[in-house]
Amino acid sequence: MKTTQGDRLRAVMYTGPVTWPCVLIQLLDAIIVLGVIPAPLLAFWAGLWAVMNVLIFPKDKELTAWSCVAIGVTLLLLLNLFQKVFYDATRNINPFLYGFLWRLHAYVGTFASVSMWRGMWLGLEFYTGKSVLSLVIGAIIAAAILIPLRVFNNIVAAPASVPREIVADPFQIQTRFQTVPSRSCKFVLDVFLNVFVISVLTVVYFRAVFELMGKVLYPGDKVHNLWACMMLGNGVLVLCIVAQRYVVMLYRALEDRVWLRIALDDTFILVVTFGVVNVWRGWWGFYEYYLLTSGDILLRGSLLHLAGVLVSYLLCMARTLSFPLSPERLDGALNCKTDNFMGMYLENKECCCFEPFTVTKDTTCRSQEAEDVMLVVTGNTEESEKGSLKNKAGTGYGSTPGH
Repeated sequence: MKTTQGDRLRAVMYTGPVTWPCVLIQLLDAIIVLGVIPAPLLAFWAGLWAVMNVLIFPKDKELTAWSCVAIGVTLLLLLNLFQKVFYDATRNINPFLYGFLWRLHAYVGTFASVSMWRGMWLGLEFYTGKSVLSLVIGAIIAAAILIPLRVFNNIVAAPASVPREIVADPFQIQTRFQTVPSRSCKFVLDVFLNVFVISVLTVVYFRAVFELMGKVLYPGDKVHNLWACMMLGNGVLVLCIVAQRYVVMLYRALEDRVWLRIALDDTFILVVTFGVVNVWRGWWGFYEYYLLTSGDILLRGSLLHLAGVLVSYLLCMARTLSFPLSPERLDGALNCKTDNFMGMYLENKECCCFEPFTVTKDTTCRSQEAEDVMLVVTGNTEESEKGSLKNKAGTGYGSTPGH
C-alpha cells in the first residue's frame, strides 16, 4: 500500500525533559547491548571460523580463501534470489514449523556470511598483505565507493545494530534499491550489487580498521591488545549512546539540507563503526587467546560455536546474526524508522528519551513507500503498531504470514 503522491508522514523529535525511568531503562539496555550480546555473537563467529580453519584446506591459504568465498557467495545468492519462494512456501504452515524454518534460514544466512567474510579476509591477506599502506588504501577505496552509494551505514554491526527478532517477513533480505523480489533483471542486478559490491567492500573496510588496531594498540602483545580494544570500543559506544539523542535532534533539524544530513550521518556512523570494530577485536582476541590456542581446536571451536548459537537464539537474536550485510536504509534518509538511532534490546526508540513523537504531513517527498514509514504518535503507540500490522496483513509479499 502506497501513500498518495506528494503525501508523506514524518516524525518530529520530542525535545522535552529526560526522566529517571528513561535513564534507568537505557542504562540497563546499554549493559545488555554492550555487555551481553557481543559474547554469544562473537562466539558464533569465532567458533565457526576456527572450525573452518581446521576443515577447509588448512595448509593452503589461497585455496581456502577461494573455497570460502564460493560457499558464502553461493548461499547468499540462493537466499537472496529465492526469498519470495521461501515466503510463499511458508505462508500458511504450522506456526511451530514456521518458527523453526525461519530460524534455520537465519542460521544458513549467518553461516554464509561467516564463510564469505573468512574467504575475503584471507584472500585480501594473501594478495595484499597486512601492511599499513595496503590497509589504509583498502579502507579509503571501500569508503569512497560506499559513501556515494549511500550505504556506509551497512558497516555498522552488533552491538550497535540490534535488529528485531520478529518481523513481517523474516525471509526478506534488504537490497540497495529495495527491489521487490521477482524474476526481473532489476532485482537480479540489485542482488548482485548487494552481494558482490556492498558486502565485499564492507569486509574490506572492516578488516582494514580491525588490522590497523592490532598495529596501533600494543602491537605484538595479544593480551594487552584485546583488553585495550575491548575497553576502547565499549567506551566509544557508550559515548555514542549518550550522544545519539542530540545527534538525532540535529539530524532532524537539517531536514531540508540533504548533503549536511548525509555528512552528519556518515560521520556518526564512522565513530560508531570504530567502536564496533574494537569490540569485535576485543572479544575475538579473548576467544582466540583463552579458548582456541591449545587442545583440540576442532572440538573447542565447535563447542564455542554451539554455545554462541544457543545463547543467541535464547536471547532472540537470530536476526542480529543473520544477514548483517544488508542495508536497511540510505545514508541521510529522513524517516521514522532509523535516522541515527543505534540498536536497543529492551526498547526500540518509540518510548524513553525518544518519545513522544508527533506526526505531520510532508509534501517534499513524492515517492515514499508507506511501509518505509513507522507511524509513531503521541499516546498509545502499541495500538498504532497493531493497527499498522493489521492493515499490512494479506497484502502480498512482505506482509505478515497467513497464520
